[in-house]
Amino acid sequence: LKNIYITGVTTHTQGISTLGAHQININSSQDGFLIKLDSNCNKTWGTYFGGNLNDDPYYCCTDLYNNIFIVGSTSSSNNIAFNQPYQSYYGATMGFFNKFSANGNYIYGSYYGGLSPYPIYNCHINTLNNLIFTGSQICLITPNGWQNQYYANPGILARFADCPGFTLTVSNNQTLCLG
Repeated sequence: LKNIYITGVTTHTQGISTLGAHQININSSQDGFLIKLDSNCNKTWGTYFGGNLNDDPYYCCTDLYNNIFIVGSTSSSNNIAFNQPYQSYYGATMGFFNKFSANGNYIYGSYYGGLSPYPIYNCHINTLNNLIFTGSQICLITPNGWQNQYYANPGILARFADCPGFTLTVSNNQTLCLG
């Protein structure tokens, strides 16, 4: 039987995190959380997730190696991006995607978006173990994208691939995937 993962938002200061969790305490008035239950609905581990402002995880999904991704939106300027993130904080409510191991260790995290709200609502892992997510945005236009003109409240569809063990850091601190 499979494990059950629960993510969401909480204001509670107790009952979420377990010993050795990524984040033991809530960091603001409203943080996200991630809990793993075994097939008998016993809590295996739990952690708070978030920074100095409100953090809203909307969805979680697991990859082919039982790692867990959580996606959502955040106003926090800290504790979101970690381990060579795709994007840094821009000073607005931004989307985020974060990866945890099956044991609850924080692997990496990144902001996604720009100077207007970019919530990420859903995620999926494809057969190549790529993270695919959907959301909404106000003004992000990707060069050579399917839709290169702004329309009111368009959606986003993005795909990210991990670079496990096959990376090269070049002089401008950009990480390249090899292979």
